[in-house]
Amino acid sequence: MGNFYSNHFIKCEGVPQGSVLSVNLFIVHLSQILHYLPSPVHGNLFVYDLQISCQGSKMNFIERQLQNAVNKLVAWCNNNGHTISPAKSRCVHFFRQRNIHLDPVILIQNVAIPVVDDIRFLVVIFDRKLTFLPYILHLRKNCERSLNILKVLSKTSWGVDRTSLLRIYQAVIFSRIDYDCMLYGSARATVLRRLDTIHHSALRICSGAFRTSPVESLFSWTATYPHVLAVRGDPLDGWYISVPGVSIGQYSSHLAGLLKGIKRRGHSLGLALRVVTVPGGDPERIGSD
Repeated sequence: MGNFYSNHFIKCEGVPQGSVLSVNLFIVHLSQILHYLPSPVHGNLFVYDLQISCQGSKMNFIERQLQNAVNKLVAWCNNNGHTISPAKSRCVHFFRQRNIHLDPVILIQNVAIPVVDDIRFLVVIFDRKLTFLPYILHLRKNCERSLNILKVLSKTSWGVDRTSLLRIYQAVIFSRIDYDCMLYGSARATVLRRLDTIHHSALRICSGAFRTSPVESLFSWTATYPHVLAVRGDPLDGWYISVPGVSIGQYSSHLAGLLKGIKRRGHSLGLALRVVTVPGGDPERIGSD
C-alpha cells in the first residue's frame, strides 16, 4: 500500500488474484481441455463456458461417445485442480424426428446431467427443435425496453437529429439483432417477422414518420433495408437500380442516401452493389437480377 510493497512469493497453483494477467493465464491454462476430447465429439470453449456435442443416427453411439468425453474431462479437471459441477451442467437433445426418441443419460461422477428443453450459450438460446423461437422472443423483449431510449431522445424541442438517432439505434438495438444472426437466421420466416416491429418502430422514431407511413418509405428516408436481408444473408450484390444516364450523386438526394447506405452496409457484410445506368431510360425500382 502506498510506498510499501509485500515480499516476493512463488505461486505454484492457481492464478494471482486481482492481477491483470489472471484472466489471460486462466484462458491459456483451460484451453488445453479441448485436446482431450475424442474425435467424434466436438467442443467450444469461451473462458470457462464449455460446450461439447456429438451427432449421429443412433442414440447408443452418441451416449457412449459423450460419456467417454465427459469422463476424460472429469479426469483432466481432477488432475489440474478443477471441478465440473453436475448441478450447473445441462444437456439438450436436438432432434426433429416425430417418433419416440429417448434422451441420453450422461453422468458426471455418478450424477446424471439434467436434460432440458433449451439452453443458453453465449447469449443465444438453443431449443431442442432449433426453432430459435425462445431466443427471438427474449431478444424482442430486450429490444422493446431499449426503444424507450430513442423515445426520450427524439423530443421535438431538445431531441437529437435523425443521424444521431440512427447511430444510437445501430449501436444499442440493431447490434443485438445482428449478433449471431447467422445462427438464428435459419428460423422460419414467421418467427423472424417478430423482429420486424422492433426494426420498423425504431425507424419511425428516428425519422419522425407517422404510424401509417409505408415501410418502404422508411427504408428510403433512413437509408436502411429490411433486417431480414442481414439475417438471411441474401446476396445484395445481385441487386441493381437503373439510373437514366447520371451518377448516384447527381440523382435524387433520397435515392443517393439509400444507395450509399445500402453500399456501406453491404461493404461491412463483404457484399457489393451494382449500379446500372441506362441512358434515356426511366428509373426503375431496386430489384434482383
